[in-house]
Amino acid sequence: MQIHRIRAATSFIVFILFILIFFDVSAVKILLSYQFVNNVIFVLLFTLIFGRLYCSILCPLGIFQDIISKFSQNKKRIIKSYYKSINYFILLIVFISFVLGSFIFVNIFDPYSLFGRIITTIISPFFSLINNALTFILTNYDIYGFSPIKAPYVSIYTFTLTIIFFIIILIASLKNGRLYCNLICPIGALLGIVSKFSVFNFFIKDKKCISCKLCEKKCRAGCIDIDKKTIDISFCVGCFDCVDICPKSAITYALFFRQKKISQINYSKRKFLYGSIGFLAAFPLSVKNKELFKYELINPIIPPGSISIYNFASNCTGCNLCVSVCPTRVIKSAFMEYSILGLMQPVLDFNKGFCSYECTSCMDACPANAIMQYNLYKKRLIKIGEMKFFEKYCIVHTKKKDCGACAEVCPTHAVYMVKRDKLFYPHTREDVCIGCGACQFVCPTKPKSIVVYGLKVHKTAKPPVFDKIKLPPLKDDKDFPF
Repeated sequence: MQIHRIRAATSFIVFILFILIFFDVSAVKILLSYQFVNNVIFVLLFTLIFGRLYCSILCPLGIFQDIISKFSQNKKRIIKSYYKSINYFILLIVFISFVLGSFIFVNIFDPYSLFGRIITTIISPFFSLINNALTFILTNYDIYGFSPIKAPYVSIYTFTLTIIFFIIILIASLKNGRLYCNLICPIGALLGIVSKFSVFNFFIKDKKCISCKLCEKKCRAGCIDIDKKTIDISFCVGCFDCVDICPKSAITYALFFRQKKISQINYSKRKFLYGSIGFLAAFPLSVKNKELFKYELINPIIPPGSISIYNFASNCTGCNLCVSVCPTRVIKSAFMEYSILGLMQPVLDFNKGFCSYECTSCMDACPANAIMQYNLYKKRLIKIGEMKFFEKYCIVHTKKKDCGACAEVCPTHAVYMVKRDKLFYPHTREDVCIGCGACQFVCPTKPKSIVVYGLKVHKTAKPPVFDKIKLPPLKDDKDFPF
């Protein structure tokens, strides 16, 4: 089997496994450990040895572009040299925002995070729609092989931003192959720099090359220029198409010291890079800590295990994996809940769901340690918000009718009912409240009579004290048939 077919088959398997991850197939979540945002050292070392093979084998968005480009009729994909510094400029912006304590540009441009949002925002709702339609049709014929699936909640703002990026990537892939990787992706720009010094690389043997340009037409990254007999290694994603298509075996993947000619040195790019590194090295000295960007406007509700808004915002890459695995669909992508700096990071919306008392799915799924893992006992005591009760909206107070929905769903009995004047009135215990939002979710009034507000720093609630109910002793019944 040709080497590019082996690479393509491996990439396709990895791509399918990544999709399964976002449908909560936990057995394949080990792949998350090899994404750049989760394991920078591994990816950089891998690139330093093998070049940008990460982009063609382990990056789900890159593999997605390869699949789309298969349907393209445009075979000439050389990227003009004056466009090639755009991704370095984006990399600089991403790095500056990271130093200042914001993940906003990582959330927007990182390929893994972007792929996760595409799955959660576009693919998952579509899959749920098809599944639920089949369930409805089949149950009418007494076939119960399917069950309804609740799709993740997607705001119109998140959907709009994601669909714009999706369309851009779709058009770019059809027109010019890996255009997003080599023109926009900041991870691709960084790995392109590292790949120039990789142990293994591609090079052209001048004496064997007959200038047929088959490799140049086939190259999905547009990095081969046969007229100059050069390969721009910083743009090469290691697809091996050129190696297999060359009729004279003039292109080789071998040790760096065996290379005779790679791409010509781009001194303008190198000056830009050195200047950027010098600026970035000096800039942190003027910044005492990452809290230059603070979230002072509002307190969004973040998942249990996030510790604090600052810790969560400083580590979350916006991959939306927690959104896709949440069984109650209470987690959604933020738009302006954290202000502009927390764009696309997850937030809990208690008008759409509640945080299950018996669930640790988001903790188990998070690959970036933005949500720390705790056992179920500790998780039940994490206080993510504080409730506030508004008597002026409550049905019991305004209409003198029994309700008690909030007390019925509260897992810690932080909301309980007290009988007075033949009615049961809601009362609250703040010390055992964990801010799960179940009370707010079921409250029937508009506006809500009970609302949970997020905490900047999570606290620990007291263990719930459940009232012991004395049951009457069982009587022996000889006539009982079982």
